[in-house]
Amino acid sequence: EGSLGMVCTHDLKGVLLSVNTHGAESLGRTVDEMTGQSLISFMPAEYHASVANYLRLIVATGEAQGRLHICDKDGDVRVIAFRNKLIRLADREPYVLGFGVDISEQVRAEDKLRALIHQSNSILESVGDGIYGVDLDGRVTVVNPAAAQMLGYKPNELLGRNLHELVL
Repeated sequence: EGSLGMVCTHDLKGVLLSVNTHGAESLGRTVDEMTGQSLISFMPAEYHASVANYLRLIVATGEAQGRLHICDKDGDVRVIAFRNKLIRLADREPYVLGFGVDISEQVRAEDKLRALIHQSNSILESVGDGIYGVDLDGRVTVVNPAAAQMLGYKPNELLGRNLHELVL
């Protein structure tokens, strides 16, 4: 209960046996709303098939880690980085002990960064003028095809090289 991450247990069919208060509340739910429910019932439809693969993996290897896409009470998809372990005790049915951390904001920031990089690369590659950037040591950090062609190189041949040595 004291964890600031999501801690839960589930059976080998993916039905939640327990979840900590923080984990439930971070999804806008209560512990009672979540326990006894299948993991699938909290997931967007496009991720349902991944649960069967996950369950097969954890039974076969005894552990699994990855990302779980789960909807909060408002229907927003949260991304949970998890690491789970199969627990086998002599006096009870096997179950999975899971620990997860919500990385939704990090995933969204990475997606935005990828989109911005793609956009800037598209602009850089399409402009007819030669554009390049160098670091404080004169090494090429960015170069578009037009600039590389002017120097008689391909862009990947210039990256990391000292521009001053190349143009002298």
